Amino acid sequence: MTRHHNICKIISFCVAFSLFLSLFLSPQTVKADSQKGYINASEVHIRSAATTASLSLNKLSFVYVDILEQVEGQNATGWGTVWYKVKYNDFEGFVYGEFIEIVEEPNADFETQLLSFPESYRNDLRQLKALHPNWSFKADILPFSFLHAVEKENVFPLKLVPAGYASSYKSMGYKAYDWEEKAWHKNAGEWQAASTEVIAYYMDPRNFLNQNYVYMFAQQSFDPLAQTEDGLKKVVEGTFLEKGYTDENDTEYGGSYIKVIMEAAKQSGMSPYVIASLIIIEQGSSGNSTLILGTNPTYPGYYNFFNYGASGNTKEEVVRNGFEKAVKLGWNTRSKAIIDGAKHSSGNYITNKQDTYYYMDFNVKFAPYFEHQYAQSVMDALNKGSKLRRYYSENPNAALTFLIPVFKDMPQNAAPKVEASDKLNNYYFTSLSVNGFSMYTEKYTLSINGDTTLTYTVPDGAQYAGNTTLPLKAGSNTVTLPVKAQTGYTNDYTLTINAEKDCVLTVLQEGSEQNPPDNPDDTTTPPVPSIMCGDTNGDGKISIVDLANVQKHLLSIITLEGDFLTASDTNKDGKISIVDLANVQKHLLGLITLN
Repeated sequence: MTRHHNICKIISFCVAFSLFLSLFLSPQTVKADSQKGYINASEVHIRSAATTASLSLNKLSFVYVDILEQVEGQNATGWGTVWYKVKYNDFEGFVYGEFIEIVEEPNADFETQLLSFPESYRNDLRQLKALHPNWSFKADILPFSFLHAVEKENVFPLKLVPAGYASSYKSMGYKAYDWEEKAWHKNAGEWQAASTEVIAYYMDPRNFLNQNYVYMFAQQSFDPLAQTEDGLKKVVEGTFLEKGYTDENDTEYGGSYIKVIMEAAKQSGMSPYVIASLIIIEQGSSGNSTLILGTNPTYPGYYNFFNYGASGNTKEEVVRNGFEKAVKLGWNTRSKAIIDGAKHSSGNYITNKQDTYYYMDFNVKFAPYFEHQYAQSVMDALNKGSKLRRYYSENPNAALTFLIPVFKDMPQNAAPKVEASDKLNNYYFTSLSVNGFSMYTEKYTLSINGDTTLTYTVPDGAQYAGNTTLPLKAGSNTVTLPVKAQTGYTNDYTLTINAEKDCVLTVLQEGSEQNPPDNPDDTTTPPVPSIMCGDTNGDGKISIVDLANVQKHLLSIITLEGDFLTASDTNKDGKISIVDLANVQKHLLGLITLN
């Protein structure tokens, strides 16, 4: 038994040692000039060395990185392939060259234009400009704060998510959630109210300033100075719209789709680039759809370039309904179908300055604000913008203008993406001993004449997250009482308290005993717990289990937190890396001793 145990131990150490070697063996590298790169795909592996056989340390999706070195590496076909060593924030690793696009630094004129944007916008816009030199960006300054806009959209049922989405995405606010039935109210079928944090994420423009999502800000209104025939030719290059058509009954525009689309732009007020993109999205770049050929035997000479009314359960039904719509609207030439179709497409949004998908869904452009919004789905603008991306990603040189919303008092950092979980956004007091209390009213005024205790109750899983004792001065005091939800988000109740004299406000959970007031003179430092370097599971020793935990953390299989995360940082550089993995291996092999 002992011999078998020793053999297993030796095998384990050999595996660990071979992993250690693979982490530090890498092919010859060549120093590259200082460059920026763009990860152009989803879930791209960032590896410990320039080979697909090496350890995957992380995954990145659609982000900009610093390129540190160009590397000759290996993929499935063998050595000699191009890899790059990259840096993202404080993280470094190797990525296969196929998933990197090299970007150039913008010019000085563009830097001047960027001054109209807050600093938190500028770096992403620089990267977009480097990838797409013909793009232009306008800072659209709005009259109110970002937090005010989120608050106004956070009224059921303005913004919704599918009922099947995670609980952490959903609001438990007024009319959104039935606290007695413990269930969300539904609207428009299987849709439920989006949480404040979800709305903030989708409303914050800074979350979508990359070449995959920025199209939700693409200006759809016609700007004759910026959108020209020459620019349109670039948009339609390689598609059927470039070639034109021949029809003796439709000669006004010389059989030129280019001229028809420019006329459609003038009459509809919609960008000719967007018109062309919509047609290509609907009909394909070859233009062989039966709805635009004019040769259907049942509906000869009729056209429907935007697929209006073309819906149904079968292909035949879709085609029939599309042609019925074309007949009803009199679209018996290509030019009529395109020009009138564009006018229908522009609707009454572009003329009301809601000329991006963002503004159609979040009306922060004109009064009455937060009304006349196209869709309730909180992610609708993003989804529609992705349709434009499908075409423009193949035409990176297209000249596009983007209207980027800039709210007053933008928070320093972009609203974070909400993590999917079954945790609830129950960040409310369900009772608070204040006259006229309602769980959805967050501002109150009260008067006190001395030391006062307020009691509260919260839903299961929520907790009061503020101080239990609050010193007050004689006169008016503003006190904030935060409630933290299961999700970790907080909601603040603001009290304006008029005190007759200096006193103390005590905040206690109902039914609990009053604790003594906090002692500001107590300078006792609590003892600091001892943490063993390399002991990632707190069992008091360093073993192969700890080696596995560090490796799993690097692979994102598990997430080390708290003292265990601190213990994993063996070189005390503030991050967990392959160096820490190697140090644990060296300790197990007796090469070093971790202190």
